[in-house]
Amino acid sequence: QEERLKLAGKLYNLVKKAAKSGDKAGEYSFARMHTEGCGVQKDEKEALKWFEYSAMHEYAAAQFSLGVI
Repeated sequence: QEERLKLAGKLYNLVKKAAKSGDKAGEYSFARMHTEGCGVQKDEKEALKWFEYSAMHEYAAAQFSLGVI
C-alpha cells in the first residue's frame, strides 16, 4: 500500500509538470487524476479547469469529457 502511494505521488508530479507545460495529453491526464482521486484528493472543480485547458488545445478526449460532465 505504501509503495502504491509513493508511485501515485510520483505519477502525479510527472503529469502535473506535463500539464503545466501546456501538453494537451498531460492536461487531460491531470484532469482525470483530479476526477478519480489518483495521487490527489478528488476535486471536480480543478478537474473541470484542466479538461477545459486540454479541450482548448483540441484534445478530443477532453472535449468528449466536457460534453459528458
